[in-house]
Amino acid sequence: MKFLRFLLAINLLISLARADVLSDLENYIYARTGESSQEAYSKCGFRDAINLRQYFSQLSPTLQKLAEPLLEMPKRKYQVTSPSGHFVLHYNLEGFHAVPPKDSLGNGIPDYIDSAAVILDHVWEVEIDRLGFNPPPDSEGNPVTSYPVFFSSMNYYGLTNFDLNEDIASLPGNNYSSYLELHNNFQGSRFATKGLEALKVTAAHEFHHAIQLGYQFRWEFSNGVYNYPDLFFLEISSTFMEDYVYDEINDYVQYVNRFIPVADSKSFDAADGNSEYANAIFLQMLTKIHGTEIFRKIWENMVKYPAISAINTTLRNYGDSFADSFSRYACWLYFSGEHADPIRFFKDGGLFTTMRLNTDKESLNDKLESLRMRHVRTPVEESGFFLAKVSSESNSGRMNHIVNGQNIMTPAQFNRSQYFQQQAGKPLIVVLTNSADNDIEILNYEFKLAPAMVDRNPVVVTNNLDRIAFINVPFQSELKIYTVRGRLVKTIHSGNDTRIYWNLRNRFSRKVSSGIYLYLIRGKNFKAAGKLTVLR
Repeated sequence: MKFLRFLLAINLLISLARADVLSDLENYIYARTGESSQEAYSKCGFRDAINLRQYFSQLSPTLQKLAEPLLEMPKRKYQVTSPSGHFVLHYNLEGFHAVPPKDSLGNGIPDYIDSAAVILDHVWEVEIDRLGFNPPPDSEGNPVTSYPVFFSSMNYYGLTNFDLNEDIASLPGNNYSSYLELHNNFQGSRFATKGLEALKVTAAHEFHHAIQLGYQFRWEFSNGVYNYPDLFFLEISSTFMEDYVYDEINDYVQYVNRFIPVADSKSFDAADGNSEYANAIFLQMLTKIHGTEIFRKIWENMVKYPAISAINTTLRNYGDSFADSFSRYACWLYFSGEHADPIRFFKDGGLFTTMRLNTDKESLNDKLESLRMRHVRTPVEESGFFLAKVSSESNSGRMNHIVNGQNIMTPAQFNRSQYFQQQAGKPLIVVLTNSADNDIEILNYEFKLAPAMVDRNPVVVTNNLDRIAFINVPFQSELKIYTVRGRLVKTIHSGNDTRIYWNLRNRFSRKVSSGIYLYLIRGKNFKAAGKLTVLR
């Protein structure tokens, strides 16, 4: 009986998922055919264009009739080739899909199309010639020589269209030839960015989708539902590219500002119509740290691996990992709005909304779902050097801290400790992340004053080691070293450092002999004592 209930629940979820897709397709069809005057449903119609072909037979007869023209490559009366020859632009001057007719140059071509041709050539020059991506494939699997672009009226910025059932036989995996549809004027309240600026970022965004279709497009069909597991990263990449090609426009900021207030509730691989565009700033972070080339290298690995694995494989070659980068990304999100620091973090962080932080420390111990992050501001009542640790049944999570509201620590794997100096009254933000594909059910966050100690004990003196460090020491502390008989060996002051170094010499600059020594560290409201062994 329990198994039967389980099957019924699974079937219900599948039915709901299919119903959601069909509902989205109904909106898509109306948005493409002028049957709806609503705001733009999404920045990009990429996914809906794919699904239309796959679910067409499940649509009502009325919707099928409306949608039939959308299954074919559009027909436009006029066409012009871009100056470089890389693009053929198709447009109308009359009817539903008409572009603005103004022709200032008197060359018989609308200014909008003249501008679009120059914009598209620039996009090709940046994305292919400068960044080194392969051109989109043609139907034979060769680099396309002249790529088709159509101008259409729709409630989307644009879309990249192709047929999932017509993969290129000469290329391994799933690769597709395609064509672009861009909005015919980018006017009206539906667009946050309008006119030629909207055309610029949309051309950069959609053309990168065309490029991606030559780097292995993964899809799955299970229980009557089509899934595109890498779709989130395709949108992350295309949105990153629009800001890279046209840095001054910043259309993407609208998505970031909707994302930041709900970041802790979103999975990194979410493709909900907003998160996948907002997370383009993850690539802004990676390229700022590792250089722009890492972006293309991730896509070269996408041919062999799914998105998260491709990111991780690429980062490993840079001495980094997806787990650590995801932790770092979660920390960077704090530096937005009033906390922005465009030199160290996001270049447009001042345009982002300020992250409002949870202050419930108990929530740090709640289940941490797959590919999620958590931010909690924790009160600190006294200054000092602290030790923090997350104990868990899983090592896949990362713990990090934004110390004094300014500095990000190196991510610490769950079940490992992190040490840091924190001042009372200044912000301490705890950041937890789970980069794995499974939830972390049990975790326990601990936070306490860290004991001052000798970094290595016993101290074995070698040619390469002629000093030792006392760590976790408060600023402006005093260290005294004694023999076991209580004779003072040396006094050292820390200054503005959390370490005190002893060069293994006494107050007369003579080397100390092997033996056991006692130490006493004193600071403001602080005292620690212990012993250490020196072996020569």
